Amino acid sequence: MSPYRDYELKTEVMKERWRDLQENVYEEMERYYKENRLNVYSIIKKVYHITPQRLKNDPSVEIIDFALYMLVHFSNDPLEKIATDLKDVTVDHLLIIKNDNSSHKKYEKEKIRFFDFLKSDFLNSQYLNLAFAEDIEAML
Repeated sequence: MSPYRDYELKTEVMKERWRDLQENVYEEMERYYKENRLNVYSIIKKVYHITPQRLKNDPSVEIIDFALYMLVHFSNDPLEKIATDLKDVTVDHLLIIKNDNSSHKKYEKEKIRFFDFLKSDFLNSQYLNLAFAEDIEAML
């Protein structure tokens, strides 16, 4: 339990940063997870690995393509490494997903749902970071 859990931000600068973070939460999360790609990479890889093989091979199930879309767009790893990690995905298939311009629009709702799942924890950790930073600044 963090000592900053019930902390109330005092400075206008930190309050403004918190408001901005809440207003732009999806953009902030997307930026955060691109910079900290291990988090999203490990989540998506786990989902991919526990998905039954019959669903992976069923073209009507788009969850696999969505998972691959997220991996391709939220990982700085080369496609070869992703294909090697997932074993039953080819680099060619990943290239198709990467170069498909319609996929951003196609998966927009799923991406928001994915980030909604993580939003509460993300906002909580960001608030604690702001509270800690404000407390440190006050001590200096």
